[in-house]
Amino acid sequence: MLRLLICVEHRENRVSPAVLRLISAASSLGESATFCLCALGSRIEGLAQKVCRYRAEKIYLVDHGNLEHHDPRVMVRAIDAVVCEDKPDVVLFPASADGRDLAARLAMRKGAALVSNATAWRVENHSLVVTKSVYSGRLTAEIRLPKEGLKIVSLRSGVYPPASLQSFESPIIHVACDIPETSDDWEYVGFASPSDRLQDVTEAEIIVSGGAGLKTKENFQMLHDLANRLGAAVGASRGACDAGFQPYSHQIGLTGKTVAPKLYLALGIDGAVQHLAGMRHSKVIVAVNTKREAPIFQVAQYGCVCDALEFVPALIEEMQRVRCQSPS
Repeated sequence: MLRLLICVEHRENRVSPAVLRLISAASSLGESATFCLCALGSRIEGLAQKVCRYRAEKIYLVDHGNLEHHDPRVMVRAIDAVVCEDKPDVVLFPASADGRDLAARLAMRKGAALVSNATAWRVENHSLVVTKSVYSGRLTAEIRLPKEGLKIVSLRSGVYPPASLQSFESPIIHVACDIPETSDDWEYVGFASPSDRLQDVTEAEIIVSGGAGLKTKENFQMLHDLANRLGAAVGASRGACDAGFQPYSHQIGLTGKTVAPKLYLALGIDGAVQHLAGMRHSKVIVAVNTKREAPIFQVAQYGCVCDALEFVPALIEEMQRVRCQSPS
């Protein structure tokens, strides 16, 4: 049976939704695996209480003043202390910027096998088999990890559903370790919280995404209006972000964020390989583009060859009409 250790990513004492998906991924292995949680930070006793009802065997807590700010060089030493305490077979991180950073540092420190940005996994003949996209999403690789030794995996958000609470309370284990102060060549400046009222694209079930075909930053307001009506997040292609139409925090693609929502609306996006790598695992893709030969149509379940600037207002108008006709 595999022993898993899930690293709890959090910010401002709020657990990242990606963590609940990691718990669901661990639970998907059934009786082939058990899992524990690991939380690092300063004054995070309350954080442990938020995740103690997800049927983890234990919750390891490293609570230290020098872990108040995210310095990966310091945090990886705290994770190493928990690994030495728990002796897991696999350490699991979310495939976020912080998660991939810590996973790589821990793999280097421990000489462990590493698979980053995985999309699925399973246990086969007592070995862990991990699936991930390669060649900018054009192919899918299955990697059979060695049975012996530590293995480290970062798992893409949106692939597994969030775990649900259980009538169970995990014991909390405090782990003491020597946490050095931040070195002189590193200074914490601050954390800039996103100002968007809309949800993060990596956690959204519906994404309304726009490309350079929308032509101006002002035209993106239509997408925000549509997203508000659908309860969706707003995404963008790299071309749209490079043009200043949207902030880079909205960018989806190989050099942006990877998403797998239930519904992805690609509006005015041609579908460069880099963009497709970031969204092709969406459950349903609807593409709207004036170019009939645009690559986005090759991955879309539904397509419309027309101008997104005409399509979006017409869709909003139709939604209003249907809503007015629906019985209250």
